[in-house]
Amino acid sequence: MLRLHFGVDDVARTRFSGGGLNGRHLALGVAEALNSLHPRISWRSPVLEVRATGSREVRLQGCGLLLQCVVGPFQLIMDTGVQPVLRYPAQARDQAVGAHADPLTEVLGRTRAKALRALENELTTTELARSLGVSPATASQSAAALRGAGLIATRRQGKEVRHRMTRKGWEMLVV
Repeated sequence: MLRLHFGVDDVARTRFSGGGLNGRHLALGVAEALNSLHPRISWRSPVLEVRATGSREVRLQGCGLLLQCVVGPFQLIMDTGVQPVLRYPAQARDQAVGAHADPLTEVLGRTRAKALRALENELTTTELARSLGVSPATASQSAAALRGAGLIATRRQGKEVRHRMTRKGWEMLVV
């Protein structure tokens, strides 16, 4: 079991990324937010316990923690001079009771995951918006985020902006 010991400043310096939490979870408070991350993560103040392979005690000593929801296994990254990162597998909150989770949606969010899947075929921004049932502005924002992550490529063709999935995007779909 991995045990991360939090000091007074560590809770305030802890950040979340990768789509594991939303506003509803954060409104519940720190304890509920941390307990809702994954069935194998639990908060027992002042310790965050991760039931994963190996045994390790870590004292954060005021630097906080970055919690990243990823498609992949648990991983603790401790680099000197950088905030420690705990990567935890994306998982639907109800998966522990037998439901099937969509890790891609957990990491990217529903609209961006749908956009990535829609871009198995090259589409214009307008076509992407229609396929997602959203406005062209929302489709453009989703495309920009996916492009920023290297999951799609965009090219201009006359007045159209065309998007297609990159190799990295394909690899995300087959994980």
